Amino acid sequence: MFKILEIYFVRGTTDTSPKGKLYAKYFNSLRTLKKGGLLQKSKNNDNTKILTNSEQESNFESETDIDDHLSSIRHNTCTWPDLEIHWQATVKYRLNHIKTCENTKSIMDTWPNYKFPLGYKLIDIDFKFKFSQCENMLTNYDKIYDKLLSLVKVKVKDPAAQKLLTEMENTNIDDNGRNACIFYLIHSVLVPTSKIMKKDNNKRSLIKYSIKDSQTSFIIFAYTVEEIEKTISALREKGDPIQPFVMVVGTILKPKEILVFFDYAKFKVYSVVRAVDICFKIIHLFHLKYPLQCTMVWHFLQKMLYKLETPYDTVFPQVSKLICELIN
Repeated sequence: MFKILEIYFVRGTTDTSPKGKLYAKYFNSLRTLKKGGLLQKSKNNDNTKILTNSEQESNFESETDIDDHLSSIRHNTCTWPDLEIHWQATVKYRLNHIKTCENTKSIMDTWPNYKFPLGYKLIDIDFKFKFSQCENMLTNYDKIYDKLLSLVKVKVKDPAAQKLLTEMENTNIDDNGRNACIFYLIHSVLVPTSKIMKKDNNKRSLIKYSIKDSQTSFIIFAYTVEEIEKTISALREKGDPIQPFVMVVGTILKPKEILVFFDYAKFKVYSVVRAVDICFKIIHLFHLKYPLQCTMVWHFLQKMLYKLETPYDTVFPQVSKLICELIN
């Protein structure tokens, strides 16, 4: 093999790195750009960080003459119907700003209206504009409910899930009870395969997430609001990022109050399905990662109910198989 000394490149093997002038030039250039502030240094992002894929999205052409709209939003000087009008008029400007934020705190500090009791309606506005290709999740869920329930009955194997199915069939429950059961049981069909390395007292251990881990990172049940607050406090004390999730006061079969928790904001809604919808929209609008414990379930909802495809999706054979069974 002849080498042109100025540009030669030798591909590395499984045990060695590549070498050559071209390879060295590439990494020397990266180092120079980083030192000059022209290229961001890579960071180990946790789940509260905005995903790096936001950097690869193109900016929207921002609206013009929006100072009055922004002033009304920032100074909270309008009624809710007027706020929605101002919000619609500034959606491109806001989406461009979100793209530059490093974490959700930066977003909430600039747009605290998201944390209003009806802030989920503002999330709806921004999500609908950004992901206009998405299908209506609520409509698609109603279409697949019967077939999904039939598949769940066949596929769940763990005793706790089978017991819940029996209780569901033998108890007079409303739509929220039935839907809470379905969203809880899906985790027994799409059993988590994710693993994480944890360090405790200088000892490393590999932890595999369980069905219960998947369920409780998606939806939490408690008899009182106070119990839910204690659960949230316990999660914060662990220091782990808290992704959007559904909170239900009551039991799986008899939900009394339904809320969405995100970044110290609580949205009260009247439908379990709607609560899941809001969580999904928050995750995608703010470029968050799916919780690792239940990532497979979120990918299923994304593909099946929203028909949303992104370049950053993970392929799970279990998800693909379940979707095929539902549409055939």
